[in-house]
Amino acid sequence: MAGENGKSDAFTQRDGATDVEKWISHHDAAGIFSGAFWNDEDVERAKQWWVTDDDTQSLMTHLDALGVNAAFAAVTQTLRSEGKLRGCVLDAGAGTCSSAALWSKLPEIEHVDAVELSWHRISLLAGPTIAALDGRPEKISRIFGSFTDIHRPDGSYEIATMTAAFHHCSEPELLISELDRCLSPEGVIVLMGEQPVGRWAILRRFAANLIKRRRLNCSFEALFPPHPQIGDHYYRFKDYRRMFDAAGYDVRFLSVGNSDVVIVATRQAQHGR
Repeated sequence: MAGENGKSDAFTQRDGATDVEKWISHHDAAGIFSGAFWNDEDVERAKQWWVTDDDTQSLMTHLDALGVNAAFAAVTQTLRSEGKLRGCVLDAGAGTCSSAALWSKLPEIEHVDAVELSWHRISLLAGPTIAALDGRPEKISRIFGSFTDIHRPDGSYEIATMTAAFHHCSEPELLISELDRCLSPEGVIVLMGEQPVGRWAILRRFAANLIKRRRLNCSFEALFPPHPQIGDHYYRFKDYRRMFDAAGYDVRFLSVGNSDVVIVATRQAQHGR
């Protein structure tokens, strides 16, 4: 069965107990690369952002350490100055909805679809996180699903954003293609919490590999393989440019004062719809 957008919507439900829209079954979610890890509650209960009550100090400390507020301020200032801060937002890989909460507070934003592959994050932890950040829950749809299979029509969003999530995808080209499909003609892709690998990190890894393993290996892919459990992938600045250029996007890197960068991708003129 195909939906309006040509994507599979054979599994689309709403969970009555949590009011979470479900685009994927729990079985299929566990089969996605690193999906089982992100749905392991025992592992995640020890993390700082595990908030289910009014004690939110650990969450706030975690977000401050990540520089979420600084990154979000840089993004909103940039988009507002360019007239692109408006409409509906896709928060792909939304986690516990900390970013979705921030987007929902902006008067220019009409609605946020928060899509997350971890069931306990989107069903159990998102509500308290949104409340802790004074978000607008009535403007947020919490969705259990994969960010490479968005069950919305073409052109549904003005902004597609990911926070510390893009590098977890094992098929980045497919992901970019899906985000592109979902965007309106003037839409923009925003990646926060990415950490491009710089030349010094490459040199350090090369030296460590040479000393410890006595192996001369100059391949970036061999020096920085994906993490087999949590799914982290490693990219250089030129890798981000290459992937987005292939999809018809220009990218800009915004520094936010720590090791993270914000990536803003806009369509090249010749690829506009």
